Amino acid sequence: MRNFLKYSRLSLREVEVPVTPVGPDFESARRKQIMIAGAQLSLQLPRHDGGGRKYETINPGGDHVKKGYTDRYLSSGIKNQGWERWPILNRVWAFYGSWFTGCLSNIRFNIAAYRWKYQPDNTSVFHPKIFELTVAHLLNSDYGYRSSEGSPTHQAPVNWQVVNTLPVPAARFRVEAEPGYSPSVMQVLLFPVTDNVIVNIQATFGQNCSRLIGKLGKEISDKEMQSLLDKVFASVQLEFDDAGKQSLAKSLKVSGNTTLTEDFAPLKWPIYVDKYGKESEEIKKKIIEDRGY
Repeated sequence: MRNFLKYSRLSLREVEVPVTPVGPDFESARRKQIMIAGAQLSLQLPRHDGGGRKYETINPGGDHVKKGYTDRYLSSGIKNQGWERWPILNRVWAFYGSWFTGCLSNIRFNIAAYRWKYQPDNTSVFHPKIFELTVAHLLNSDYGYRSSEGSPTHQAPVNWQVVNTLPVPAARFRVEAEPGYSPSVMQVLLFPVTDNVIVNIQATFGQNCSRLIGKLGKEISDKEMQSLLDKVFASVQLEFDDAGKQSLAKSLKVSGNTTLTEDFAPLKWPIYVDKYGKESEEIKKKIIEDRGY
């Protein structure tokens, strides 16, 4: 548990580096139940703490997908390629330096649900290969067209890890900025909750003190932040209603299991393009057939 005197909100002196900021206590955090498209997502979440700064927070209120509350601020890249997004939850967890150095870093954490309207007919994202295809398209829609002077600014998925603790296909990975760009890492956990809805749980580490960005900022350890995030991700549980159980069982009859590929290398952006850099349905069809989708 955080010592609130030693790791105070008050910022009265300059930080001495290296330092390991301390954040919320996971063990005392309550488990939260969230309904998403009829499925119940359960995970252990500390309370929101912006470290004295204002951040937009979203807390679950009913089933956002069933209510149809889509995201009005969806990026053009995602929207134009056929995605719907439902914001479910946003939180920030502040991490404090010792002895009145104040808030030095934070985790920005959010949960959202996505549906791709171009998903092949009569398929289910409960099927491992359809899930992988959907993940590739989601990443391509968001990052595949971000470039600077013709070079991509991000790479993903990085450090792909299959998650075997859920009853559905699930994976954890990172989205990283390419060398030479402002360093940023987003950690992601993805899994399906219906035949055509996937849940994206993601977190980004940040620093609150601009004077520490750069040489000094590198000496602010993210050890405690990574430990908290690992515990939050590991606490995720899923329960399905009768319709969800039937869909999952039907998909299992076709696929035989929920096993994903162990090796999913970073994509070459953008995917499915011809030699002129244009989207190619012919290439898309060939790739899908070759990979057995």
